[in-house]
Amino acid sequence: LMLDKGLSPATVKRHHANIRKSLQNAMELNMIPYNVADRTKLPKQRQYHANIYDEQQLMTLITKSKGTPLESVIMLCVYYGLRRGEVAGLTWEAVNLDERILYIKNTRITAKTEIFQDTAKTESSCRALPIENNMYNYLTALKQKQEENKKALGEAYHESGFVCCWEHGEPLKVSYISHAFSDLLKKNNLPHIRFHDIRHSTATALLRSGVSLKVIQEILGHSTMATTANFYLHPDIEEKRKAVNTMSNILKVTA
Repeated sequence: LMLDKGLSPATVKRHHANIRKSLQNAMELNMIPYNVADRTKLPKQRQYHANIYDEQQLMTLITKSKGTPLESVIMLCVYYGLRRGEVAGLTWEAVNLDERILYIKNTRITAKTEIFQDTAKTESSCRALPIENNMYNYLTALKQKQEENKKALGEAYHESGFVCCWEHGEPLKVSYISHAFSDLLKKNNLPHIRFHDIRHSTATALLRSGVSLKVIQEILGHSTMATTANFYLHPDIEEKRKAVNTMSNILKVTA
């Protein structure tokens, strides 16, 4: 029934997990004889194949976002592969410019029309990321600009403490980020990707540059390297061609 309404297999599975947990509690309290959710056949989930940007396209994305409300969002997500909720939930308290460390520990989610601040989704999602020179200069300038806006607007300024916010201090809403991102791509005739695909693109760019899978896993905040490898790393046709040519050189077979 849920599939008929247009819900994806992944969404159906999440609903099933919540229902099953409730029924499991009821069974443990002897309110029901067994958990009917255990006898449900779940739909097969197809792995999503992301569209990713190469390094040049990521640089173009950063350039086109300059001067827009999404500038800081794009900058942080391209550099660190942050999730949408993580970048929306990033506060200045989590940015230590003195020690040059950025802490990912909160996420923001939308529930109907309300915005909630919560801890990161898993223990591995809570992570410390280094702030290198370019990002240090960017964040320092961004913080200074927000301080200037605060002085200029006075009481009209909304002191939210979020890194990604409007000129008057109000934080960017989670839903706005996705809609504005889609509009940014259309306006600049950039290939369509989901916002989450920035994360895929960052991971793949790091792998191409020789960064180890373990380091990429920790930057992205995955609990296992299997998650990183299976869902976020996408070798392109050129990488595959190199691999095949390498095998040809090893075998030294000629037609």
